[in-house]
Parts: sequence; C-alpha cells; structure tokens
Amino acid sequence: MKDYCKQCGRKLKNDEIALNKKLIHPELESFLCLTCLSERFKLDEEKLNEKIAYFKRIGCTLFYM
Repeated sequence: MKDYCKQCGRKLKNDEIALNKKLIHPELESFLCLTCLSERFKLDEEKLNEKIAYFKRIGCTLFYM
C-alpha cells in the first residue's frame, strides 16, 4: 500500500514519494500524492513540481530511486 496516497488512494510516482521524504521525513513510510501534499502545505502543485525540478537539479539522490 506504500505506492498509493494514504489520503485519496491514487497510485504514486517515484518523484511524489521522494518529495514526501524530502519535505516531511526521510524514513516516512506512507505518502501523499502531489494533490494531497499541495493541500497539506497550502501550495499549488506547480510550486511542488518546481521543488522536484530543483531537487533533481542539485542532485538530491532521493529523486533518483
């Protein structure tokens, strides 16, 4: 069940899992999809996508699982 959003049940992408670990905690075992994560942090999804691109650009290894 770890590959599905704990709030809405949508199948997660690797980048969504990595972003959860980066923003919340690296040892997190249940995750939110980008939509639910944006609601939790009160940010639009585009800002979260920009964060993903930034973390990839700086070489964060969480985003290359």
